[in-house]
Amino acid sequence: MSKLHYVSIGNKCQTAQVLNKLKYRQFALPFDFISSLPHLIARYIDNPKNFYPSLGQIRNSDGCFFGHFFKKNFTQTEYNEVIYLFERRFKRLNELFNNPNNNIVLIYADLASIFNELEARTIDHVDSLNQLKTFLTNKFTKTNFKFLCYHPNRELCRYNDSTIFHFNLNIPNKCYHKRNLFGGSNRQKSYTPKIFKKLLQEKLESSISRVKSW
Repeated sequence: MSKLHYVSIGNKCQTAQVLNKLKYRQFALPFDFISSLPHLIARYIDNPKNFYPSLGQIRNSDGCFFGHFFKKNFTQTEYNEVIYLFERRFKRLNELFNNPNNNIVLIYADLASIFNELEARTIDHVDSLNQLKTFLTNKFTKTNFKFLCYHPNRELCRYNDSTIFHFNLNIPNKCYHKRNLFGGSNRQKSYTPKIFKKLLQEKLESSISRVKSW
């Protein structure tokens, strides 16, 4: 009998937090609490060495944030311990994806566009998700995948197909962060993640039926 698994693919930690609250997250996986984008995830699964920051860094070469795990003042031993933690998570992910008895639901919620991170406001999220879909279906040929994708103030349902479902989140304008004069992001508004998580949880609960009957 097939088993349904829900996997967070970011693009920030609030996705995993909502899955936790709804009791859909069964175990720790690599992208749970890392800022990321779908097309980057394809590259990281293909070669996890591309995923990790260098010693002394909290972002990798693509700008993905690892501040919940890596510290700038890490010793080599401390750094190696976190790498080992992620290696175990990648092993778990590959075992999950390689099991033909599993049906995998990947959950993507684009909070980075609100925080103005990873150039998420300018990338084509549909194309990014399709790149990941193509990679996964080619690499894990016996496993079934579906995507539930949540976008802030973007109506993308016209791109829905039998595998990818897009949903709009009506995020208040006050939540959006602006660039300052020096190109950086202004200080995080403390209410933004709370509002985003509340709306994401409501929308996820209402749309999960799309895959529960798989």
